[in-house]
Amino acid sequence: MKTASVSDIRARLTEYLAEATHGPVLILEGNRPIAALIAISDAEEAERLTMALSPELGSLLDTRAEEIRQGGALSHEEFWRLVDERYCSAAETPADEA
Repeated sequence: MKTASVSDIRARLTEYLAEATHGPVLILEGNRPIAALIAISDAEEAERLTMALSPELGSLLDTRAEEIRQGGALSHEEFWRLVDERYCSAAETPADEA
């Protein structure tokens, strides 16, 4: 993985942004990694990356995974049955009857 100091990044940001399209660039302060430049191709990829790094989402996923391990979660079939009941049947009802 390519590395660069903070001062190098300041001086040659455009070059490092181009370099990031080939792989992450680890930014160092002294010998300590403090950030990384990672190329993204579109807004959706940026959102996925942001969500993947979110401590809140990680915690939520860990909690839900534990619930699943303990048998306290909906089955796949039950989840989709409830979705169908809630959203599909509501969409089939004419607006003036609702």
